[in-house]
Amino acid sequence: MPSRELILLLPLLLAGCLAQSQIQTRYDRDHGDCQDQAEHNINTVLPPGAQVSQSDRNAELLTLFSDCMGHRAGRSPSRRPPARHHR
Repeated sequence: MPSRELILLLPLLLAGCLAQSQIQTRYDRDHGDCQDQAEHNINTVLPPGAQVSQSDRNAELLTLFSDCMGHRAGRSPSRRPPARHHR
């Protein structure tokens, strides 16, 4: 027969698991939303037709994504210098 302490501890453990699940669900949603937002907004940072390397484009996407995730987590985004445009 389970001990009384284990029975009293079980609801606390279950509550912790449920809270962690809610956090992971919110993170997954925010991750997808921020990825979509970065892809959508990349052309406002790097206009179409600009001669930008794939590496610079990826760096800008990462900056947009990171700023979005930081904003959703309640942190102030820290802007990095924009990618250098090659002409």
